[in-house]
Amino acid sequence: MSPLSEDVRLPCGWVCKHVEEDELVFAYDTFEVEATKADSSDPLSFDMAGRWQLTCRERAGGTVNERSIGYVTSRGAATETLLSCMEHASANARRSDSGEPLTLDTIAAGADRCDGTAPMRADRTRYGGGRRGRTH
Repeated sequence: MSPLSEDVRLPCGWVCKHVEEDELVFAYDTFEVEATKADSSDPLSFDMAGRWQLTCRERAGGTVNERSIGYVTSRGAATETLLSCMEHASANARRSDSGEPLTLDTIAAGADRCDGTAPMRADRTRYGGGRRGRTH
């Protein structure tokens, strides 16, 4: 396992769920933010060589709603962008006097302040805990 550097401080309520050389996952309640290094062995990912894909998701029972945050070029940029998303979500929750629930949009919006991210894509909903089911 490759730990985070000691100077990384997670916002209140967020926990480090998984850290490897090619993956970072942080969680808050039913929400997760993740950075995964693009697979350079995939012939369709030639334009993603050495890049990190950033995603946020919400798990509710067997359903997983997922939003792409974008891409960055290094593990350091991935860590910074995920931290920015977590800080933005936490700050938004503190400002919200009405008790508005945390959303994927709130989390993903934090990446807008970080350099190197590609535009967000639409949400995807997966059923069965993230496993793809038959479509016929």
